[in-house]
Amino acid sequence: MNYNKYISTSGLDSIALRKIFDCLENINTKTINILEFGSGYSTDFLIDYKLYSNKNIIIDSYDNDINYCYKNKKNHPFLNLNVKPLISCNNEDYHKLFEEKIYNPSYFHLHNMLPYNHPKFWRQKNCFYQIENLKDHYDLVIIDGPNGNGRNIAYLHIKDKVKKNSIIFIDDYNAKDNDYNYEFIPNLKKIINVEEIYTHKKAIQPTWKNGGFFAIYKVI
Repeated sequence: MNYNKYISTSGLDSIALRKIFDCLENINTKTINILEFGSGYSTDFLIDYKLYSNKNIIIDSYDNDINYCYKNKKNHPFLNLNVKPLISCNNEDYHKLFEEKIYNPSYFHLHNMLPYNHPKFWRQKNCFYQIENLKDHYDLVIIDGPNGNGRNIAYLHIKDKVKKNSIIFIDDYNAKDNDYNYEFIPNLKKIINVEEIYTHKKAIQPTWKNGGFFAIYKVI
């Protein structure tokens, strides 16, 4: 597969796509269920992999921004594209989520989106997609959105939807807002029993200047 086809200034690095390819090649279930938070060029890659491999693959993809998400103009029947608004909670309830280790919808309200030109647009706070109708389990979960600390909320949605050997891919695992570290990996380990498969700790020849920082974990 031509990995460079999927590269943009806001997508996964080609090194990350190669690792996802390897993970998919090693999944030997009758149907491969994929859950993707953050739709776009990676969705295009997953679709091409489905067509390339001829495997039975179902993709559930979530995004909040119609300008950035994959458009599914070919209406692929195996892609469930969900463009949903962001919902968010206050700081106190955000921390309670990870103390209680349960997603509590009563903590959330419709998120007041910052404009594109706002300096914190790519660091929206305490927010996640409005999730509906997840499958009973997923073999691969890709967490590449939304931007900001709210990606941690993904773990609360998937903790009962992954099983032994399910793969969890986390992009920008080292993300932070000034001195506030989002702690994507420590929070994952609080919620789900995992072991590290691969962590890309340095952008080695990234295909775009911000690419290359990602981590892959397996549920045990």
